[in-house]
Amino acid sequence: MAASLRPAALLPLAPDAGVAPDAVVFNSRGVVLVISDGPEIASSVRELARTLKVVAFAPGYTEYEGNSARVTVIGGRIVSLTGVLGAFRAQAAMPSGGSVDIGISSSNKDGTFDLVLDLSKKPLFSSSIVPLGYFSPQGDPVVLADAIAALPRLVGRFIKSRFVDYDAALCTHGAKGLHGCTQCLEVCPAQAIRSTGDLVALDTRLCQGCASCALACPTGAMSFNRPSRAAVRASLWRLLATARSEGNPAPVIVAHVPAGANEIETIHLPNRVRTLQIDAIPAFGEEFWFEALAAGAAGVVLVCNANATIEEQTLLDRKIAEAHALLNGNGVSSTRLAIVASNALTAGIAAMPEFVVGASERPVTVPTAIVKRPMLLAALDALRAESGGVMTPVALPPGMPFGEVVADRAKCTLCFACVNLCPVVALAAEREPIPKLSFIEANCVQCGLCKTGCPEKAITLFPRFMVDAAARSDARVLHEDELYCCVECGTPFISQRLLASSLERINGHPVLEKQGLELLRMCPTCRQKGTLNTGDGT
Repeated sequence: MAASLRPAALLPLAPDAGVAPDAVVFNSRGVVLVISDGPEIASSVRELARTLKVVAFAPGYTEYEGNSARVTVIGGRIVSLTGVLGAFRAQAAMPSGGSVDIGISSSNKDGTFDLVLDLSKKPLFSSSIVPLGYFSPQGDPVVLADAIAALPRLVGRFIKSRFVDYDAALCTHGAKGLHGCTQCLEVCPAQAIRSTGDLVALDTRLCQGCASCALACPTGAMSFNRPSRAAVRASLWRLLATARSEGNPAPVIVAHVPAGANEIETIHLPNRVRTLQIDAIPAFGEEFWFEALAAGAAGVVLVCNANATIEEQTLLDRKIAEAHALLNGNGVSSTRLAIVASNALTAGIAAMPEFVVGASERPVTVPTAIVKRPMLLAALDALRAESGGVMTPVALPPGMPFGEVVADRAKCTLCFACVNLCPVVALAAEREPIPKLSFIEANCVQCGLCKTGCPEKAITLFPRFMVDAAARSDARVLHEDELYCCVECGTPFISQRLLASSLERINGHPVLEKQGLELLRMCPTCRQKGTLNTGDGT
């Protein structure tokens, strides 16, 4: 397909224009790399050479018939491509094996290419959303003609928004070299997110604003800012307040992208419907679905974007299924939340209840918190309180960001490695007066770092939703132990289980066992004295 330019993603920028701090700038100087599997690229090269500098890489294509001042022809094969508008780099196959950077073929001093026309049958970029400046017609003559017309217009300075903010303090991707959550990495259709170890890095040049990472992220570490979570919430509550002032305390909220506005306008929607236009449907995430329902909305309907990537569609289907499980567990009908195609919108609205008990009495004051997880939990608690549902924990499928951590007391030594790994402070250590391992279920997103990093393999994760808000927020003890007292001075200094495990580990060691067993039974101060006095007779 041709380059996937999302609406208003890229705008021209005057050479001397100022740039906002959060903007992403591209500088394209007009050098286009044309790639193909074979020599049948002459017509494309000729058209592009009218306005651009062309570097043509194709097996068997070794001569350009025309003015060669604007064309460099190399009869080779490109095997890898990276980059984005104004900064593409390519590797060509070597006859002897391996590959080499072909930047020397570009007239750009930095050895990069500004644009790419990939005429290969198998595109070098396989992501659902390809980088800006890259076109791959895949044999479609209409798409090829559009690409050749578009490429010359992508010369100069351009600007786009920085769609996503990343808060590393909320990220549960990794800790101490171990990996936990990978949700954003798995759903990004532009491959704009990569792991850097304990954290992730977002390439703002590749990101084109689908907002999938913000929907997938369990903590809000990834947050969409076009519009921001605060702006989406403000729009939602204005809709709810307006509907109520017009005598409609239980409206149906229909969320859609701008591209679907015209089609929706042709549908005769019931008076109880209020439409919410948003640039990317995933930016209207589950925290807003639950909040709208808790505020009295009869239902929430998401209109599926026909141009959505397979990653976005799959993610939305999964999150809707997860939300249904949470609604059912809280005593709320899951039929009040749906995702539909535009041609099924009327039926989707008709399936929503006409009346919601107590909707006219619901407060319309916007809650203060705008952090994803607190918003979500507060809305679910409000829904459960309204429904009068039971307080039994709801079993959930693996992968959902709710659940408990269980420590096997027969294995756990209270080493607190899990506490040091937990990025959301769901696990806490208490060393005095006795060692304790505590757990706050409200904080846990089931990232699995504690389980992965436990040296004793004593931790198990159980996905569930604790309906009882008080029980969910209170710290509960997973394991505790008595302290062992130093054999020299009597000072308590280590859990008995941890000491026993340490003694067991060195038992039988030819060097350590001789004195190590006795030293381990001493507090650090006495152990230091014992080590210094060894062998000197004092």
